[in-house]
Amino acid sequence: KFGIDGEWVKASGLSDSDVWNVGVKWGDYKINKKNSWDIRLDYFDQAKNAPVFKTQKYESNDLLKKTRYEGYKAWQLGASYAPEKNIGINAYYGFNAKTQDGNRVNDYYRADLNFKF
Repeated sequence: KFGIDGEWVKASGLSDSDVWNVGVKWGDYKINKKNSWDIRLDYFDQAKNAPVFKTQKYESNDLLKKTRYEGYKAWQLGASYAPEKNIGINAYYGFNAKTQDGNRVNDYYRADLNFKF
């Protein structure tokens, strides 16, 4: 199963606050379906004042320890797999990341294990 998704958000009354992402997905992962899986590629672009609360991307928006946030843009490759019903394994790898000012940000990776009750 192939899919394309995306979203755009802007904080009202706040300049330089757009955030958007677009992604493509192959597979049909559902945590409650044993042996289901998917892989996906996403692109993220968040402005300096974007209203973003993230757990699966680079954690700090204060990338160079300045008082003003710098924003962030990067690619992220992800995969999900359900080895058993109601158990999910997810892995993410972020790469080619930069601040909005063009400063390079290190690649990152993350994995998580989820249980559905």
